[in-house]
Amino acid sequence: MTAKDFRERGDYDEFAPISEEMARITVENASRLVEEIKGILTGQWATLAGEGDPREDPSEQ
Repeated sequence: MTAKDFRERGDYDEFAPISEEMARITVENASRLVEEIKGILTGQWATLAGEGDPREDPSEQ
């Protein structure tokens, strides 16, 4: 479907064109955020699991 088709159908609100550079920056920022969240969750899991392997399921202890 082309941009013209979106305009004709009135669905243009669902169509958000951005530059390739802006898309690349957005993906890089999202990737960094995911890595930060993984670190936080891994730390919390390690705390719940005690001194063992941070990937160890605390319910199995």
